[in-house]
Amino acid sequence: MKIGILANLTKTNTQDVALRLVHDLEARGHGCIVEAELAGRIGAAEGLPMAEICAEAELILSLGGDGSVLRAVNAAAHLETPVLGINMGRVGFLSEVPPTEIAGLLDAIDSGAFTLDRRSMLQAAVQPGGKDPAGFRYASFNDVSITRDKYACIVRLDIFVQDEFAGTVVGDGVLVSTPTGSTAYALSCGGPLVHPSLDALLVTPISGHVAGMRPMVVPGGSVIRICPHDAHRELDLLVDGKFGARISGNDEAIVRRAPFQAVLAHIKPYRYFDIVRSKIYGENGGPRDQKGTGCKE
Repeated sequence: MKIGILANLTKTNTQDVALRLVHDLEARGHGCIVEAELAGRIGAAEGLPMAEICAEAELILSLGGDGSVLRAVNAAAHLETPVLGINMGRVGFLSEVPPTEIAGLLDAIDSGAFTLDRRSMLQAAVQPGGKDPAGFRYASFNDVSITRDKYACIVRLDIFVQDEFAGTVVGDGVLVSTPTGSTAYALSCGGPLVHPSLDALLVTPISGHVAGMRPMVVPGGSVIRICPHDAHRELDLLVDGKFGARISGNDEAIVRRAPFQAVLAHIKPYRYFDIVRSKIYGENGGPRDQKGTGCKE
C-alpha cells in the first residue's frame, strides 16, 4: 500500500514517531510518501507537497492533533482519500491512534483491517453584490463562520434556508457546521451535539444576543444564504477557523453541503458516545450497574 505521511512538527516527538513509521512501513513492504519539510527532518529520500501526497496515496497518516487532521482532510476530501489521525495532541476527537498503539496500526495496514467512515463536507461562496457566485471556492470539514472583523460592535445577519427566511442573528456572527463540527466551535457557542451519521447542517449564532435567532438543525441538503444588514461593515468568512474571504458592501455568503465527502479511517470500532463522554464530559467509565441506580449493557 502507498502511505502518505503528514506531520505537525511543532508537536513533541512527532519527528521520532514519523521516522519510526517510515522505517517500519517500508520494512513491511509499503511505500511511503512524506511531506517535504518532514522528509528533510528525518532524512527521507524525497518529499512532496501535500496536494501531490493526497493525489498519490491510498491512505494518509496525519501526525498531530485535531487541527492536523482537519488540514489533511480538507486537502484530501475532494479526492476522497482516507485519512487516519495519530494523536500527538491533547483532545483527539478526530485523531484516534496514540503513539503507543502504532504496532496495532501497522498490523491493521498490513491486513487491511480498517473501516472507512464517510463524513459530510461544506462548501462556501461569496456572492458579490447579489450576483450569482462564480463558484464554491471554500471547502471545510467542521464549519464555515461569518464574523465581525476588527470591530467590537454586534452584527446583524439575515439567515435564509432554501430561500425561506429563518431569522436574524444578532451577535458576533454565525456558524454553519457539519454534524462532525458540532463538537468544535459550535459546541462552545451553545449548539447541540449531532451524531455524525445524521443528514443535517447546524446554524449556530456566535455570542448570540437574546433578541436574535436560536441555534437550529436543518436538513443536510439545505442551501443557506447569509445576508448582512449593514452594507458599510466588512465581515470575514472563515473556513475551519482559517481566513477565506472578506464580505463587504452588498455581498452575501452561500453555504451548502459539498458534493464530495471526507473519509476517515478507523482501526477500531468507532463509538461516538464513548468519545463524547471521555472528551467532553471527562467520564471514562461504563454504564452504572449498581442495584437500583442504572443498568448493565
